[in-house]
Amino acid sequence: MSCIVLLTIGCEKKKVVPKKVAIPYQYAPLTDTTIQKMIAWEQVGDIDKTDQYLFHNNPAFRYQAVHPYTTPRYQERVANLFPLLQDTIPEVRRQAIYAVGQSADKNAIEHLQLAYHAWDSFKVNVRANSLILEAIGKCGARPQLDQLASIKTFDIADSTLILGQVRGMFQLLLKGIHSEDAVEKISTYFFSPQYPLSIRQLAGYYLLRGKSLNLDKYEFALGKILRSDEHYTLRTYAAGVMANSGSNKYVNALKEQLGREQNDQVKLNILRAMYKMPYSRVKNDVYKEIRNPNVQISRMAARFFLLNGQQEDAAEFWDKVKNQNLDNITTANFAAATAKNLPFYYALTRNAAINKILSKLRTSADPYEKAQLLQVLAELPEYSKNIVEHYKSDAHPVIKSQTVFSIQKAVQVANKDRKYVNTANTNALRLFDKIIQDKDIGALAAMAYVLRDTAATNLHQQFRRAHRLKPILDSLSLPAELETYNEIAMLLNSYGDKTVSVVKASTFKSFDQSLFQKLSSTTSAIVETTAGTFEIKFYIDESPISVSNFISLAEAGYYNDKIFHRVVPNFVIQTGCHRGDGYGSQEYVIRSELGPLHYEKAGQVGMASAGIDTESSQWFVTHIPVFHLDGRYTIFAHIVNGMDVVNKINVGDKIISIKINY
Repeated sequence: MSCIVLLTIGCEKKKVVPKKVAIPYQYAPLTDTTIQKMIAWEQVGDIDKTDQYLFHNNPAFRYQAVHPYTTPRYQERVANLFPLLQDTIPEVRRQAIYAVGQSADKNAIEHLQLAYHAWDSFKVNVRANSLILEAIGKCGARPQLDQLASIKTFDIADSTLILGQVRGMFQLLLKGIHSEDAVEKISTYFFSPQYPLSIRQLAGYYLLRGKSLNLDKYEFALGKILRSDEHYTLRTYAAGVMANSGSNKYVNALKEQLGREQNDQVKLNILRAMYKMPYSRVKNDVYKEIRNPNVQISRMAARFFLLNGQQEDAAEFWDKVKNQNLDNITTANFAAATAKNLPFYYALTRNAAINKILSKLRTSADPYEKAQLLQVLAELPEYSKNIVEHYKSDAHPVIKSQTVFSIQKAVQVANKDRKYVNTANTNALRLFDKIIQDKDIGALAAMAYVLRDTAATNLHQQFRRAHRLKPILDSLSLPAELETYNEIAMLLNSYGDKTVSVVKASTFKSFDQSLFQKLSSTTSAIVETTAGTFEIKFYIDESPISVSNFISLAEAGYYNDKIFHRVVPNFVIQTGCHRGDGYGSQEYVIRSELGPLHYEKAGQVGMASAGIDTESSQWFVTHIPVFHLDGRYTIFAHIVNGMDVVNKINVGDKIISIKINY
């Protein structure tokens, strides 16, 4: 019968469908105008047009059609990608696997498992299988953790698969899901030097980020890594794990390594760990670092005494440092430590110390220094009035924003110590009245965030001014002031007002196709700053929208004189805000591009955002691998020269110019 059917079909010549000729995979966005059109459609959110290419005969078009899905914005359409999990072109298949994982859809787990090639003798599916393991972690829950942790068939040669396994377990850890078996598996990878650095770094970061992990039996192994591992990131993570443990048994290991450590990133984490160790046992070791030429280290050492100092040492340490040639923030931390810890009958010394801080606040011409001095003053809630006094309508935006976070800290300290509670609360409400009257968008956003963040304070309950915020929403310009709008909307919602809601951007910058066509695989940017020069190389294929936006702003001179307004040691430096406080944006936004890149090395360059599809002009550079940003913040470039300069940049340093080398 089948023969008859075949013969019949063969006789009907008019119905013969020509066999499609297979098109080889050749992804060339810089020269392929169809791909460029698809990028432009993605930027304006025209998913219906890009979806038409999901099953196109040209695999490069299929690959590009999946690109919008790598950012979790179309979860309701993720089933469109399930057939592509079996695509015959490896690149398309891997892109689809990653995108399905980004959806975090639990219903996708079955499809991902079916796409896993368990019998892969020739290892042709290793990269796809690795991505599936990561995607299962993103979509899964406790049962999937148990499955990932129970894998025993991988050996050291299966490094790509192990990396996927660890990424999957790490994604579950970020959801608060972990187990003894998972910690055991991760610890094996971290403490075993035969595994590749990429695996050990992610395993170490897992142990660093984990909360309440029982690592008691790894005391010796942690000490060995801190003491002798050749790679600084692993030593950095080991110090962080010791800090998280809160155990005094690590004191000697930390003290010894602090004295001999040559890498500043490691030294910073050791100092952070010292904060949680017995004060009397580490104070002299920490004190030695106040003259460290790296001000990030000297300031962290000084802040140790502010947060942990004892009454018997307060006057002694102040006498040691008050006349030394230390930077103002280091000196201010010691001054605050003195004022905080000396008893009332040392009135002259206390007054001299606090006057040192207040004098610097009055006379400093650097708004970023003043903002850091306000952070120091926040530890002394009895002086919260002085914080409020620095909020003026003509003050620099960074000072306005910092007064909010400083008053929050002052209230937290007051509640913890049960002293000056009424003073701090009263001054906080005075500050909020000033902000509502002034309507500064940065201060408003910060205030709304602080009021919702009710930990250790009762400001949310005391705030009786929510009705005065609602009219402000109508005056905000969207999308430039989107972050402020949404912070206020969420605050109003927290008071039961459901008449307003969080909004999404509707105005997106057009994709500049002509500019994009000028780029090449070697295009880079030379960033000249007041701290030195560094060079970044772009991920053009993965993040074309972000790359084009950055280059257009750089060539227009927008970034000239922009301040590095945020520096978190051992994390990031951030810039690109026209206000200089992190709350400034353009009159447009661009799409997030959260493709299969990872923050797996120092010097990854990412776009700052306030949520999906809110990026504009602000960007950051990482100091070390920071894996919790993976799949959440666009990576569009990486440092190829000048990482030492990145590590030297402090708050208040600025960009002089950016030159694009085509």
